[in-house]
Amino acid sequence: MFTQNFPYGESEVFIEGEIKFLSEYFEEVVIFPSEKPSGKFETKKMPSNVKTVYLFENHFKNYNSLNSLKQNLFLFAKVMFNELMHNPILSIKQFRNLSVDFLQQAYRADILKNYLNDIPYDNVVFYSYWFDRWAIILSIIKEDKNYKTLKFVSRAHGFEIFKDQTQFGYHPFKRFMLAGVKKVYAVSQMGMHYLKKSYSGYKKKIEFSYLGFQNSSLNQMNGDVFHIVSCAHVSEIKRLDLVCDILANVKADFKIKWTLIGGGEGLGMIKRKAEQLPPNITCCFTGSLSSKEVFKYYEENPVNLFLSLSRSEGLPFSMIEAISFGIPILSTDVGGCKEIVTNQTGILIEKDFKAIAVAKQIEDFIGSDKNTEQFRIGVRIFWENNFNAEDNYKVFCSQISAN
Repeated sequence: MFTQNFPYGESEVFIEGEIKFLSEYFEEVVIFPSEKPSGKFETKKMPSNVKTVYLFENHFKNYNSLNSLKQNLFLFAKVMFNELMHNPILSIKQFRNLSVDFLQQAYRADILKNYLNDIPYDNVVFYSYWFDRWAIILSIIKEDKNYKTLKFVSRAHGFEIFKDQTQFGYHPFKRFMLAGVKKVYAVSQMGMHYLKKSYSGYKKKIEFSYLGFQNSSLNQMNGDVFHIVSCAHVSEIKRLDLVCDILANVKADFKIKWTLIGGGEGLGMIKRKAEQLPPNITCCFTGSLSSKEVFKYYEENPVNLFLSLSRSEGLPFSMIEAISFGIPILSTDVGGCKEIVTNQTGILIEKDFKAIAVAKQIEDFIGSDKNTEQFRIGVRIFWENNFNAEDNYKVFCSQISAN
């Protein structure tokens, strides 16, 4: 299994639930993180048959781009020509960056090949959690005649699918990765359809497989305070500062509480905006919480509504967590959000919304049947039918082992 940081640090916390099922299904699970986070960090506890191998410790002190180019000249020319054929303008503009990136991945591929040299891989599943750099590395390895029969699968989430989540509206090397991969499992149907439309020549390789969450709890309502929660890393794409603009327009004389679970560079600005809200509105900032801490928060704190204002998404795991507790959602209609937020679970709003219009929807929600225990039971049933980890991950394990 190939990850970004997991099991190091606090990123990719949603993998924790999946690891449990992978470890039960497979004889052994070996996790290859591409990097370690800087500073002090904890390594997550794993099942006994799961081990972690970090291949790139100090390896890049010996990296030489010219040597990498010499060793991979034919493949480099082939892949870059393919990029220029399909994306001529963007490829020319980004040629230097693309070259640097590809040659670095080729260097990493050599390191991984050295590790795999003595391992018979006929009975091994190679699984990249992101359809990104590890998928490039594995595709590069497959170009080696000694590894032609290597088969790998990959998930695909949001930033590696939707072009509006990239800086230049361009995903490099995707056709190269699709040529190498056995199957790509988008975590949303929206993502699956987007990939199939964007890369129609590889339709048969693209499927979808929902993530899942395990939970036996139902969040309890509180009639004294209307409690709204947002859970996300503070970044421009999440637009969390706009929550304050919405709350400032809510016409109500009862108590409202907004809790933001998550940290990031823009948190200070949001706190300053929150200080200007009316006195009946209080705001709580928990900072970043682990998956277990978020679970505990929902167990112990009544929440009326989960609020997401992202301008782009894949399939937000934070929403899957929320509906597993029966918490209704108000979200922008972006990415795969409509696969979680339906008439049975909450309210979808336009991506380019007006703050005053969303404030009115919150006012209406408060007095509607969506803000009731009965509706919340229906939210949880929807989670049970669509995003239960027990069902989704067992099926996924079976699918990738069959490939």
